Amino acid sequence: LTKICHIAAQERCLIPGEELFACGQKASHMYFLVGGVMEYHDSGGECQPQEVEQGSRICEIVLWATWEHQGRLTGKIQAELVAIDSCKFRNIARRRSVTWHQCADYGAEYVRRFSVVCEEEHVLPDIWETGPVQLEEMVHAAFPPVALVDDNLTGVLPRLGQRWGIRAGTIGASSQH
Repeated sequence: LTKICHIAAQERCLIPGEELFACGQKASHMYFLVGGVMEYHDSGGECQPQEVEQGSRICEIVLWATWEHQGRLTGKIQAELVAIDSCKFRNIARRRSVTWHQCADYGAEYVRRFSVVCEEEHVLPDIWETGPVQLEEMVHAAFPPVALVDDNLTGVLPRLGQRWGIRAGTIGASSQH
């Protein structure tokens, strides 16, 4: 996790109207919108822009498959994002066999569910998120609970726990508060 944060992640800020990506561009990053509001314009441009709000995961598909953007994403108001470089993410995940297999399991399930939605709705969205229950199902299937044995995480875990609801002592286990 630390290597992904330090090597594969970077912060991005957009001003209103600034474009993050355009239709037809090869995708290279997944984004987390951590502040602000953005607008997604589909490739046809016939529909009203879709508002993308804080907390959204954008273009997660690029972590698991080759992807070309299907629309245009711009800042509606100032937007703050965390960008995950898909190549760097995969290179880091490959360093540990167990991690790579778990990521591959999650990615395969994500792509399967994404494909079903695309087929049913006849769209190829850059902005598609599983619901919280679906996300939790995919995470628990791919990343079974394991005990923390790495002392290097002692300072990281409390911060992650506050941000993402991880309980001390386990990663991948469902958290109950």
